[in-house]
Amino acid sequence: MLKRYLAIDLRGYPNEMYEEVYTPERITSPEEGEAIEICLDDLSEIKRILRELGKTKLIFVRGGDLKLNRGIVQEKRVSVLSDPYPIDDVTARKASENKIAFEINVEEIIRRRGYARSRLIENLKNTIRVSKKNHAPIVITSGSANEFTLKSPRTLVAFGKILGMEYYEAKSAIYNIPKMILQKGENEIKK
Repeated sequence: MLKRYLAIDLRGYPNEMYEEVYTPERITSPEEGEAIEICLDDLSEIKRILRELGKTKLIFVRGGDLKLNRGIVQEKRVSVLSDPYPIDDVTARKASENKIAFEINVEEIIRRRGYARSRLIENLKNTIRVSKKNHAPIVITSGSANEFTLKSPRTLVAFGKILGMEYYEAKSAIYNIPKMILQKGENEIKK
């Protein structure tokens, strides 16, 4: 049996390495689920889905351009902004106020090659720099889709350090911040 670490994977494949693992289901219309990801480019449509959405513990929204990202972090029901680039100080401050985390998906980094990977890493380094400056939460997820792409909590922490986080920040991004995000979702369900 594998040793469990103090880690929560908000986007991964169910396994024994983590205390909890979530696999968000991608949606484009209001559908209930414990963990969902809204993948749309129209902010008004995203807002409509959030209004009509039932009780959901974990809500990811895929980012886009700066205007879309700013609009997404205004929505308090959102838990995590995935693909959080580009961001600026205004976006990061609002995310901090609303306790919306920016996601670092390790699988996305691994899947990319060449120049695309280099650009993604630069974008993520900038996201971390701006987030740290404005005290915006960051979560590191494995993004594992099956047992062959599993990543250990130590691997996630290592990626956080490579991208410019201190050890304690990277460790917090796989346990403390995800725990805070899930508590926010549970409180939303109780309302």
